[in-house]
Order: sequence, then C-alpha cells, then structure tokens
Amino acid sequence: MKGQAAIEYLSTYGFAILVIVIVIAVLMSLFQSVGKPEMCIVKPTGFTCGDIPPRAHLDNGQLLLDFRFSNEQQQTVNILKIVCVKGSSDTPPSNANWEVKNIQVTPGNYAELLNVKCYENDGSPVIATEGQDFSGVVFVKYRYANDFANAERLAVVRISTKVSS
Repeated sequence: MKGQAAIEYLSTYGFAILVIVIVIAVLMSLFQSVGKPEMCIVKPTGFTCGDIPPRAHLDNGQLLLDFRFSNEQQQTVNILKIVCVKGSSDTPPSNANWEVKNIQVTPGNYAELLNVKCYENDGSPVIATEGQDFSGVVFVKYRYANDFANAERLAVVRISTKVSS
C-alpha cells in the first residue's frame, strides 16, 4: 500500500508542476513579443528621432523605414546621403547603397526621412514579413552650413522596431 500511495503522490504533484511550467512558458512568450519597444538612438549628441517612434513597413517584401531626424544643434545641417543597414555595425559597409537626399534642417526642426530602403551587409535588400522584429542602423552623412563644400560628417541612428504593413 505504501508503494501505491507514493506513486499517486508523485504522479499528482508531477502533473501539477508540469501544468505550472507550461502556463509560465506560455505567459513568458506572450509578454516577450508584446514588450519589445521601438527604439531610436542617434549619435552624435545634438540629433534625435523626435517624439514619433520609427516605423518599418514593406514594399513588395522589401523593408523600408520612416523616421524623424531632429536637429537640436545650434546651426543648420544639410543631410547629404543616407543608407540603412540591418544589424549593429558602427561603420557603413564599403558597398553601401547611399540614397542622395540634400535636405536642409534648421536648428530646432526635423526632416521626415520616409521610405528609406534597408540592406543586408552584402548589399542585397532586406526582405521581411509583417510582425517581424527589425534592428538596424541608418547612417546619415551630413554637413553644417558653414563647413567646407566637400566636408562630410556621419551620424549613426540605431533603430529597433516591428515591421508593420
């Protein structure tokens, strides 16, 4: 009789522990997918992404980004070129597909950078699906209004967001 009681005890509590582990796993997976916030961090200081979070969306499967590039500097900035690269690199790849912009942003204002195409490190377009997490870097080449004509400075914008339709 003692053996049967021990087996019943182990099976009852074993089953209860299994149910608790499954419930915890399901809850963790739900909160993990909901809890990832949009992020936009710009270096050097003096630039921000403004108060609207970045948006990643699709055009025939290719990932495009929309975000604000705010000039908190004390002088006008001319955005020359931009490129978006998937990943977390600090420098643009040598084969980067730069998009020419030529946008002037006065102090305290922003530029809406829309439909910026994102690329893999090998230069191929980033193909994504709706609901997928995206993390990448947008490199912005800019010049101050009083810089030499051929001067180019580099801002690095780190973006993390979910892909929407």
